[in-house]
Amino acid sequence: MINILEGTIGSGKSYEAVVYHALPILQSGRKIKTNLPLNVEFISLVLGDHVADLIELVEPTAENPIPFSTIVDYQDEWRHPETNQGTYFIIDECHKALSKQKYNQPLMEYYAESRHAGHDHLLITQSCRKIARDIVDMAQLVYRVRKNTALGSSTSYVRKVQDGYRGEVVNTSIRRYEKKYFKYYQSHTQSNAAVMEANAKDIKPIWQNWSVYGFGLTMLPLCYMVYAGKLNIFNGQEEHFAAMEQEQAINVPPPPIPKYKQVADEIIPPV
Repeated sequence: MINILEGTIGSGKSYEAVVYHALPILQSGRKIKTNLPLNVEFISLVLGDHVADLIELVEPTAENPIPFSTIVDYQDEWRHPETNQGTYFIIDECHKALSKQKYNQPLMEYYAESRHAGHDHLLITQSCRKIARDIVDMAQLVYRVRKNTALGSSTSYVRKVQDGYRGEVVNTSIRRYEKKYFKYYQSHTQSNAAVMEANAKDIKPIWQNWSVYGFGLTMLPLCYMVYAGKLNIFNGQEEHFAAMEQEQAINVPPPPIPKYKQVADEIIPPV
């Protein structure tokens, strides 16, 4: 299975990948191979020493400067002793290894047949448009995350789950960053955390605008007066409707007299 996790810089991709993907997979006893900066020592301390054997970190080398860009990176024969599942690959910045600009035929063939090896993949990227189209078309689920910076919040993000790249959104949720999970991995590896986090402080959410507070303070006494019966927003309307009904009743012409009654009046004069 191939899933994609998409989000801009600082949107919560690493947090989402670690908390909701990597940790549950490790707890199930399955091996992970990734270039995410996981804190293996701390994870082993929490989940058990055996978990260290289930984590394989892939780092850039002189021979392979871009992890997971060669077929060798995917050659892994590990299998779960009970479920027979293979290794779970979590590839950060996957658009570098699976670039749309550099078509890699061996990798395309591997991904097309990866389920035979029991492998699953979570591909993390800033934009699906940067990934080879063949890979995007194979994606079963696309997770889209975006930080709530526009709402003045630096502690939460929105996650949308899409059925494939071109499918419908099947789930939307707001998730909060919990500090207890920050120790499981190292984020902001490019040392721009101070700038990214400071931006949210310059934007106030709409409910913190002075006009919203003013409107609320104005409506409170008005609502109280209506509730207490001191103010009737329909005052005078009932009399107005009654007068209209009476006027309509007066102006309504009488029903036509049947022909036989007209004949009877001519024969029998009124008393």
